[in-house]
Amino acid sequence: MREYFDRRIRAYEHFEKTVRYIENNPVKAGFCEKPEVWEFSSAFSTDCKAI
Repeated sequence: MREYFDRRIRAYEHFEKTVRYIENNPVKAGFCEKPEVWEFSSAFSTDCKAI
């Protein structure tokens, strides 16, 4: 990429926001309605209440 730069996570708040952003990608793409039901997500829940 032309102007590539990496991002260092320095604060726990930034880490939490990054995790939520990643977990919500399948929702934004329209693959599911909630991150908890996407089988390949770290938010995936085997709890029946999430489905």
